[in-house]
Amino acid sequence: MKSFYMAYSTEYEEGWGQRPDGFVIAKTKNDIETHINKIEDMGTMSCFWEYERPFEVFCEDETYEKIIKDMGDNNAVEYSESFLGKINLYKLIK
Repeated sequence: MKSFYMAYSTEYEEGWGQRPDGFVIAKTKNDIETHINKIEDMGTMSCFWEYERPFEVFCEDETYEKIIKDMGDNNAVEYSESFLGKINLYKLIK
């Protein structure tokens, strides 16, 4: 199995409230932290995103290859909440 780092995001928009906004997946913990910082810096007081703490997930080769393809030249990729049902990710239970 291969691994990625993942974090769920919530969008906050003035006048609309908050809603789940999907999740981000990155190759390494440093990649996901860099991506989250970049996205959070883009927000304003009227519209911004907040991410949960990143955690490691595992997947089979087929899922890994699809995510890597979606990343293209980037080190991270954002997905909508509905995409989670289309891939198999596993969290290590300690």
